[in-house]
Amino acid sequence: MGNAAKDNDDKICYKLLCEVFLNGSYSMIALGASDLSPAGRAYITRLVYGTIEKSVQFDYIIKKLCDKLPQKSVAVMLKMGLYMLRCMAMPDYAAVNRIVDLAKAVGKSGVSGFINAVLRKSTEIIVPRDNLSAHLSYPQWVVNKLLKRYDKDFIVATLERTGEPMRHIRRNANKISEGEFEKKLYSEAQYFGSQIRASVQRGEENGKGFVQNIRPDDTFYEAVLNTVSTNPVRSNVVKPDITQLNAVQSNSVRPDEGEKRGVQKTALGYLADGSAIAALGADEFTFQSLASMLAVKAYLSGEEFESVLDVCSAPGGKAIYLKELRPKAKVTCCDVLPHRVELIKKYAVRMGAKLEYACEDATCIIPQWLNRFDLVICDVPCSGLGIKTKPDILLNKRESNITELAKLQYDILNGAANYVKAGGVLCYSTCTVFREENEDVAERFLALNRGFELCPIRDEDIEENEGMVNLYPTKYGSDFFFIARFRKVE
Repeated sequence: MGNAAKDNDDKICYKLLCEVFLNGSYSMIALGASDLSPAGRAYITRLVYGTIEKSVQFDYIIKKLCDKLPQKSVAVMLKMGLYMLRCMAMPDYAAVNRIVDLAKAVGKSGVSGFINAVLRKSTEIIVPRDNLSAHLSYPQWVVNKLLKRYDKDFIVATLERTGEPMRHIRRNANKISEGEFEKKLYSEAQYFGSQIRASVQRGEENGKGFVQNIRPDDTFYEAVLNTVSTNPVRSNVVKPDITQLNAVQSNSVRPDEGEKRGVQKTALGYLADGSAIAALGADEFTFQSLASMLAVKAYLSGEEFESVLDVCSAPGGKAIYLKELRPKAKVTCCDVLPHRVELIKKYAVRMGAKLEYACEDATCIIPQWLNRFDLVICDVPCSGLGIKTKPDILLNKRESNITELAKLQYDILNGAANYVKAGGVLCYSTCTVFREENEDVAERFLALNRGFELCPIRDEDIEENEGMVNLYPTKYGSDFFFIARFRKVE
C-alpha cells in the first residue's frame, strides 16, 4: 500500500471515529455508510474498532500526559496513535509520523507538535494491572458492578483483550456444503500446524505474531458486507473455575493438529481472520457470534415448533439461524421500526431464508397474535455489556440506563407471554452481564405470571440446567449471554 493510500485510510478512520466519539454514531453504522476500498477495509476496520475498544485505557494515558484535556477531535487522533503504538505491528516512529501527518491533513497543523510530544512520551506509560478500569478498558462503574458479583481473577480472565480479534462466522447451509466451505476458508489461511494447541492453552503470542484470543463477533454483518455460566448465577460473588480458560476444556473451541493460522473451528462455526474470510462469497457465510448461536439452540432445546415469533428480531441473525435448524417452522420476525424490519428482510434474502415479517411495538398487545405461537422469543434490547466485539456500546451507556432497560425488558417479556399457546415455550435473553437485566427480570416474571414455569434447557453444547443459564468466555469461549426458558402450563 502506497503512502497516499495509507494517508487516505487514516483520514477515513479519523472521520469515522469523530462520528462515533463526537456525534454519538455507532461504529457499525459509520462503517456501513462508508465507501471503503478492498485494500484498506481490514486496516480501517481494525483501527476503528480497536481505538474504540481501548478508549477508556487511552483516556487514562492521555490524562497522565496532559495537564489539560485536549479537544475531542485532537483526542481522537491521540487515541488512533496510541492504538498504532501499542496494538499494531508498526515502528514507533512510523506510528507517530502517521498521526502527525494526519493532523496536518485535516487542518490541525497547530497541534501537530503537541501530538508528536504526547505520543512519544506515551511509550513510557505503563497501565497498572490493579486498575481494572484502565487495564481492561471498561468504565469504572462497570467494573464496580462486576466486582459485587464476580471474583477479580474471573473478571480479568473474561474481559481482558489481547491481540487482534478473530471474527466468528458460520456457514450458510442454504448456499454451500461444509466441505466446499472449509476448502475455500482454509485456502487463504497460512499453515500453522500443531502450535495452535499450545497457543490456545498459553493465550500468548508465538513467534509468528499470532495471538490466540477467543473473541467471537456478533451479527455486525451489515457494516462488513456493505463495505466490501454455570447454572443460574446467584447474587453473591461467583468464582467460576479459571483453569477452564487456560485449558480451553469446553466444547466451544476445538483446536486440532493441522489447523491453519487464522482459522479455528468452534462448536458451531469458525473463528477466522480477514484473510480467510476474504476467500468466501458474501452469501456463503455470515458473521454471527457463538453466543448468539448457542442461544438459538437453547431456545429450541431439541424440540420441534410449528410457529415461532421473534418479537425483537432485528437484524435477524437468530431467527434466520433458527429457520435453518427448523426449516419446517413458520418464523415471524417483528421489530418496532420499518427500517429495522427491512434489515431483517435483506439479511434473509442473502441467507436464502423464508420468513414472515411484522412491524409492531413489542410493548403493546397485538390482538391477532394472542395464544398463537408454539415458541416466542424475547431477545430484548439491553446494555450489551457482555459483547466484547461491540466496544462502542460502552460509550453510550451509563449506570442509570440499567434500571430503565430492566423496566422495558420486563414489559416486553410480559407482553410477549400473551402470544404463547398452552404448552408452548417463551424465551428471554440478553447479551449483558448484569443481574438486574437477567435473573431479576426472569424471577419477577415468574412471580407475577403463575401460568408459566421454568423449563429445562437441554443441548449438547450447553451445561444442563433447569431453565436459566449464563454463557461466558471461560466456559463456552463465547461472549456473555443470559437465557431463560419458560413453559406455559395453563
